[in-house]
Amino acid sequence: MGTLIIAEKPTAGLKIAQHLSSYLNCNYEECKFEYKGTTITYYTVGDKIFVVPLEGHIIDTKLRRGTDYPRFEWDIGLKKKRGEKGDNLRREARFKLLKQLSKDAMVIGATDNDEEGEVMLYYTARALGLEPENLPRMRFVELTYEEITRAYERALNGEKLDMGMAMAGHYRHLSDLFVGINISALLSKSAVNHGSNQQIMFHLGRVKIPLLRKLKQERTEIMKEPEIREDKEAKKESDSEPKY
Repeated sequence: MGTLIIAEKPTAGLKIAQHLSSYLNCNYEECKFEYKGTTITYYTVGDKIFVVPLEGHIIDTKLRRGTDYPRFEWDIGLKKKRGEKGDNLRREARFKLLKQLSKDAMVIGATDNDEEGEVMLYYTARALGLEPENLPRMRFVELTYEEITRAYERALNGEKLDMGMAMAGHYRHLSDLFVGINISALLSKSAVNHGSNQQIMFHLGRVKIPLLRKLKQERTEIMKEPEIREDKEAKKESDSEPKY
């Protein structure tokens, strides 16, 4: 049975391959996977270990199709963005490679040891048909020989994905999705209802929406007291005039 190690960044993937090559006393090799005109780089260690870097999220949450709002039914799937044809193809190719290498293999997660790295593995494991809670996990904070080899041995001896951290990241992704999609749709429809002669697509999220609310509140307060504001501005101009 082979082993598939899922790294996060290309640099990490290369270092993992190099250090495991030394640790296991075998060669490592850089390989190329060709798919629909795009090329994905991955590494082999010996004959049975494969190291593939994700280079970011290739699997993410998405709302099910529909035109009404609010929408809360979601799935996970291949991450696709409008206007990113090349990136979409690379994500598709990378997942194709992962699917191919994960057959009859032990899959080990080796992304960054943080919330985003954990949720990245959670989504990828689910998309590959694996049980995320049983996914062996390599945890390291430096790309040194000692850290990588220690993390590898711990993964082989029972270190698993941190489901608490993965769920924290997952629910943050869902909140971004629910708020961003539904509020954006609401404001877009509102713009048309209030006189826009064309469809306006707002792109809002959990950061922009509270900011807009704050600006609206401050603007409302300013509009309530135009005379007071004018008096203050006149006083400022008077105070700034030179006195002789």
